[in-house]
Formats: sequence, C-alpha cells, structure tokens
Amino acid sequence: MLYFITEGNNVRIKDGENDFRVLHNTSNCINWTVYETKIDLSIDEVTFDAIDPTTIYFDGVSSANAAAVVTSLKAMFSNLGGGGTQTIQSATVTLTDAQIKALPSTAVEIVAAQGSGKVALPIYFSVYIDTSGGSYSGVTNASAILIYESLSGVKYLSSVLPTESALSGTLKTFNFSNCPFSEQGFAVYSGININTLSIQQPYEPDNLAIKISGSYNGTSNYTGGNAANTMKVTVYYIVVDL
Repeated sequence: MLYFITEGNNVRIKDGENDFRVLHNTSNCINWTVYETKIDLSIDEVTFDAIDPTTIYFDGVSSANAAAVVTSLKAMFSNLGGGGTQTIQSATVTLTDAQIKALPSTAVEIVAAQGSGKVALPIYFSVYIDTSGGSYSGVTNASAILIYESLSGVKYLSSVLPTESALSGTLKTFNFSNCPFSEQGFAVYSGININTLSIQQPYEPDNLAIKISGSYNGTSNYTGGNAANTMKVTVYYIVVDL
C-alpha cells in the first residue's frame, strides 16, 4: 500500500509501514501510466507497477479508481496539473443481427462517455463481421464509421470502412482502420495521424460516447441476414481532459 500524507507544505509518502520519500507539494517528480483497472507510478525515478488504485491512500482515504489517484495527485502536488502519461484503453461490443441491420439509422455505443470535462478520443478501431449465417441485402455502399452524436449533430471520427462486400457475403471478415478523419481534416506528423476535430462552441465533445454508425454513405437499413450473425467492434482510445 502507498500512503500520501500532507504535512504542511510537504507530503510524506509511505510504502506500507516504511517511509519512502518526503516531497515538497510543488515537486513534479511523479508520473503515472493509467490502465483500465491499474496504475503505474514513478516517484522520484522509482517505479511501482500495476498497482490496484484502492491500495493508494491520500490523507487516509482510499482511492476509488485510477482516475481518482490522478485527481488526488494533482490536488496534492500543484505542479502536476499536466503531468503523467496514459496507456491506450480499449472497449469491445458485439452487435447482434438486429443492430447490424439498423446501423444506418441507429448508431451503437462502443465507448461510454467519460464524464464531465473529459473526451474519449479514438485512435484505432477494428470490425470483425461474421455473416456465415446468411447474407444481407440493400447494402450498396454500406460502411462503418466512428462518430460522436449529440444534440448539435454528428461528427465523424474515423476513416470509413467499406462493409458492402462483407455484409453481402457469407464469410468471416476482419477490417481495421486508424482514426485520422474529421470534418476539419487531419494532419500527419512522422507517420502519426492526428485528429484535428475542433473543440469549440456550439459543438463540444465533452462527455460524449463513441459510437459506430453505418450512415456515412447514406445507406438505408439493411435487410436479410440471420439471427446468428454478429459484428464485433473494438475501439482503442485515450481519455483527454478538457
């Protein structure tokens, strides 16, 4: 267990029952890597790997999750406001036959909204389509694309994955794409695609889910298919604080 204890302008850090460090509350020698359920901490160049967040205490209070650890660290150490790193997270949802057919009109949530002041930013996604139970009809120009969907409309987040051939056959098909697309375009730096979706009023992706849609090419809902068909969608993403 790690304990962070406020002592005036200093913070005493204990590793179990043993004193580890005493740092001034302006110290910036702490970094972190956030996983879905664990957190790595680097304190004064000493690493603590894959820690259960609930075993990290701040002034006697156990942390509920990794995000709570980061929040407490930033509150306790004033110079850590922009510090830290984070590992890519992932979310997977398997769509049913009914959801596949309705994709052009009804997007399906893959990554949940992350809370006020946070944006789930996709960087890569894959689609595994199993139509071995039966092919679909009405799939001309069918596609899959990631979106934000809010009262102000739809914003596209990824490249378009053509799915016409997969849906019209009776095969198992795996497709994947990175996420450079936005309505303002994208930039490429050293081979890394960087989304440049504008965060400004009246549209702001604060606390919005990432969804998959089949509506980019204006296709109507599909017909046919089979109850055994599935579409497994995996999105890799990071969470950005606004």
